[in-house]
Amino acid sequence: MWPQAPDGAVMGLRERNKAKRRAAILDAAVELLNDHPWHEVTNEQIAARAEVALATVYNLVGTREQLLNALIGRVLEAVAGEITRTDQSSDGDPLTPMRRLNDGSTAAFIASAVSFRRVVAALVLSTETEGHFDLDPAQLHVAALREAQRAGVIDARFAPEALGRQIYLSYLGALLTWAAGRLDDAGFTMMARHGLLTVLAATALPPRRDALLDELHLLTVQAATIVWKPEPSPPRLRATTKRP
Repeated sequence: MWPQAPDGAVMGLRERNKAKRRAAILDAAVELLNDHPWHEVTNEQIAARAEVALATVYNLVGTREQLLNALIGRVLEAVAGEITRTDQSSDGDPLTPMRRLNDGSTAAFIASAVSFRRVVAALVLSTETEGHFDLDPAQLHVAALREAQRAGVIDARFAPEALGRQIYLSYLGALLTWAAGRLDDAGFTMMARHGLLTVLAATALPPRRDALLDELHLLTVQAATIVWKPEPSPPRLRATTKRP
């Protein structure tokens, strides 16, 4: 008789297999979104591309709205994981994690620009989305801001929770504008960074404040050159004339 594996080893193998299949489902969704808008991509197509049963898509990811959330959350989790693996004390700057989160997530969205533009657009149009991700990006900024306050870089009079939420909302605005096609990739990167620097420069203590203000000023000059594409016009309704 073969020796029995410990219960913990069995559970660990199951969890790894589930994680692998879940990743395959998300990979399949991204690949399909490179060629088709969200409303044309079916769960059956995703299951076939991922080589899993249709029920597995629902069991490991959930509804279509949860699938959209999972795709966005995947980018944020990857960036957050990279920050966690990197020794942030190496450069002695407590603002580095926020910069890496901002620039890293922007680069991750741009790396799959076609598919993620469609993901974000579908989230905006969805009326049933649960409106949350497994990872709240604002809380990553909140944690980094607390560390920056302890290091004497950010003024302790400002609530990290409010500052972190403001940074997130500014980033979200840039993301939605990019997804709508009004900002190109460079404009998205610039405006996302501008929102972060605005908060940091407004709340930093000397001597970092002057350096951040100089950086913000330079970025503001560059941002003035961004070409904003016009907002799409709403569809015009055709007038109908009733005949007697």
